[in-house]
Amino acid sequence: STIVLSREGYRRLLHSAPYYQDFLKSIVLSRTILYLGYSFTDEYLNEVRSDVISMRKGSPETKAAGYALINGKSKAEKAYFEDHEGIILLTWDEKTFGFGVLDRFLESLMCFTQVSAALSGAKVVLFNIQHDTPENLTRLHHALQKELKKSVVYKTMKPHYIRPFKLVKVTTLDQVEQVLQEEDFLQSWVVIFAVLLQH
Repeated sequence: STIVLSREGYRRLLHSAPYYQDFLKSIVLSRTILYLGYSFTDEYLNEVRSDVISMRKGSPETKAAGYALINGKSKAEKAYFEDHEGIILLTWDEKTFGFGVLDRFLESLMCFTQVSAALSGAKVVLFNIQHDTPENLTRLHHALQKELKKSVVYKTMKPHYIRPFKLVKVTTLDQVEQVLQEEDFLQSWVVIFAVLLQH
């Protein structure tokens, strides 16, 4: 595989390999793109985006064409990009906040989109005092178990950055208290899902 790092590389791919331009257009057209480190001044990629915007003209999809993490943009620039480019700018003043904001943006994005990241280091207590486990609680339990086994976060992030959460099922308040007093897991916070008896 090849990494493109220069204008010459873009030119070669976009003009001497038409299939690559079609591939880029299909990605931009069918996916919501997050732009990182992209200035929107590259004429070759802007040509691709312009074609996609024309294809999407009049469609509500235009509003969700993509997002960009980019510093130092004004309110006017944000409004222009959203109205004319279909790009929502996530921006900040680097002179005031520095560039560490970028890391916090990405971390927040990961927590909003990945359950494993949002529950990192947490102890999740499923508290059910009924004899029969409700269907919604059973589905939640299975979904969380699947997340623990197959989460892409654990495969791509370093262990010290994202810690697996712990899943516990209990049926009494005594068990809840016992679980919360255990020191076998470094939880940062606790989530309790309680299903109470209906009278």
